[in-house]
Amino acid sequence: MDGQVIQAWLEWRQNGTTQNDAESIRVMTLAQMLHVSKPQTLNVPTCLGYVDDTASNGRFGWIFAMPGNSKRTVLRSLHSILGDVRYKPTLSQRVGLASKLASSLLHLHTCDWLHKGFHSGNINFSFDEEM
Repeated sequence: MDGQVIQAWLEWRQNGTTQNDAESIRVMTLAQMLHVSKPQTLNVPTCLGYVDDTASNGRFGWIFAMPGNSKRTVLRSLHSILGDVRYKPTLSQRVGLASKLASSLLHLHTCDWLHKGFHSGNINFSFDEEM
């Protein structure tokens, strides 16, 4: 954006070999919704855009800005951090995380967006990786 380098990640979703107009509109709408300013209680990453790769590979993807400013920032799933003593949150932090997750889902459901694949493997947190 404006010539600066931004770290990002791409989240792919398999869609089959065809994509109808309604699905295309949903992909674009979600990308736009995740791009504009959001309430602080909606803990979702900023979407930079989307990629339509249905013709070649039957998938589309959203491009998200990597949180943080470090080139060493990595994403880890909730599932992986709960099993790793280096990243495992304390009990009070886990209660706070549960509250944030519930608040985010409430916002999504309030505007009729249902997350059909909500599980600990696709809830991501950013960490600055030590060299």
